[in-house]
Amino acid sequence: MSGHNSMKITKHHGLGNDFLICVRPEVPANAAELARELCERRTGIGADGLIFGVDDPSVESNIGFVLFNADGSRPEVSGNGLRCFGQAIAMDRGVTELDIIVGSPAGPKHIQVFGPAGSETSWDIEVDMGAIVDGPSLAGRSPARHLPANRSLSLDIGNPHVVIEVDDPWAFEMAEIGPLVEADFPDSGINVHLVQWDTDHVTMNIWERGAGVTQACGSGACVAAAAAQRWGWFEGEQVQVHMPGGQAQVNIGSSVRLRGPAVLVAAMEVPRG
Repeated sequence: MSGHNSMKITKHHGLGNDFLICVRPEVPANAAELARELCERRTGIGADGLIFGVDDPSVESNIGFVLFNADGSRPEVSGNGLRCFGQAIAMDRGVTELDIIVGSPAGPKHIQVFGPAGSETSWDIEVDMGAIVDGPSLAGRSPARHLPANRSLSLDIGNPHVVIEVDDPWAFEMAEIGPLVEADFPDSGINVHLVQWDTDHVTMNIWERGAGVTQACGSGACVAAAAAQRWGWFEGEQVQVHMPGGQAQVNIGSSVRLRGPAVLVAAMEVPRG
């Protein structure tokens, strides 16, 4: 904070999935309103979400990750958001490499910042997303009711996802299919991913709960990789997931690690707060 009525914000993206990040002691009381206002792409700064880095005594780093979607709702976790958060925290501390555990609504998350890769603004960052478990039941609400799905799987990595195998993920308008599928999950909402196997990688089209159509989804890449592994699409523990905004590497073990670029877009001061 540099003024009584201003906020220091950095904007980052992970494969086109973009976030505004503000480091401050606590979440402001009007955080949901700020998210809706600042994330609006025509009248605000524009982003998929607003993240606060706040004091969190539950972890040794004393840093907590709190995300608000562009619609003001609060998701539990975001893989790309955590990677961008790692870059923002490293910048706030004046370093380019960092190994840190941060608090989040989905539990402590381990972030490793390896520093610039390719340019001064694009950094290589990995986050341990934890274990994947079964998600909400698909009984009575199969995605095949809404589109020609080959098979589908509901998984949870701190937030819920449904992974749907189709012949061509790009043959569907996600702004139409996503809400149709998500409407079957009124209690929790759900992230919707259309996937297929392409020679040596997973391709994925995305609808995100609370943000809509996005260029990439980090937690979604993790569950898509897990679904691909369960369906026998690849052997081993490592796979690339290709999304509209680019590709991320996923390693699947007892926990799932997501690695890819986080890019600083801008640093600014806004008259809010």
